[in-house]
Amino acid sequence: MIRRIPYTILFLCALDVSAFAQDSPAAASPYRLFVSDAKIALEDGLSYWSAPARFSGRDWIIAGGAAAGTVAVISADNHLCSVLSIETDDQLPNSPWEIPTYYGEFPYAGIFSVGIYTAGFVSGGNSIRVTGRLAFESLAFSGTAVLLLRYISGRTGPGPNGNSHDFKAFHWDAERQSFPSGHSVAAFALSTVLAERIDNPFARIGLYGMASLTAYSRVRFTQHWTSDVLAGSALGIATGLFVVSREEDREGKGGKREGLSITPTANGLLLQYAF
Repeated sequence: MIRRIPYTILFLCALDVSAFAQDSPAAASPYRLFVSDAKIALEDGLSYWSAPARFSGRDWIIAGGAAAGTVAVISADNHLCSVLSIETDDQLPNSPWEIPTYYGEFPYAGIFSVGIYTAGFVSGGNSIRVTGRLAFESLAFSGTAVLLLRYISGRTGPGPNGNSHDFKAFHWDAERQSFPSGHSVAAFALSTVLAERIDNPFARIGLYGMASLTAYSRVRFTQHWTSDVLAGSALGIATGLFVVSREEDREGKGGKREGLSITPTANGLLLQYAF
């Protein structure tokens, strides 16, 4: 039962009538609607992974600053672990900290996002359906990035003999899955989309607060280094904001769309790059 608590709360927030009006688009067959959503998700995915090719000088400065900040925290990880890790993993079961821990698990977050999408799809609530799609996109894109970064970094996690500087690139050993924190990525990837779509100060506090508790719990129970959690949180937030921004562009709330796009044609799909 404890695993359902955070998602029950979020489901009530996601279905807030004041946040999501029943603004269904013109009547379309369920098949066409689903295909359209799938095409948009694929288009967003291509844009997500090609984003570095479109970085401006300012973007690279921000990315460089984030990387430098991560390196700085890595140098202090051993000390931060001794200060912040006040409990061991065997104290986690049946404790209140299970709630934020489960909140950051990709399978549960993915099921929840599909549930939102299905609710909007069946009820005809366009905003609810779109929010579910964006949440799923955010989780899928950031989750793939987690797998790639873990393989590249090959970092060991904290433990009795843990060393925060133990990296072995391009290894997929079970004990080298620490950077970045997957729970932190999932929690912030989901919370960011929901918070930005609901656009309510109380929802923002609750959603970002829950994600922050998820991140802290990974350090508290010595599952991750502090830098793992900070990097994961940043990745989740950035991915969530990315997909929300893409949708705002489609809805005419943003600027000119850039990057790769996919357009159905009589002969198949047309790939375009706009800049």
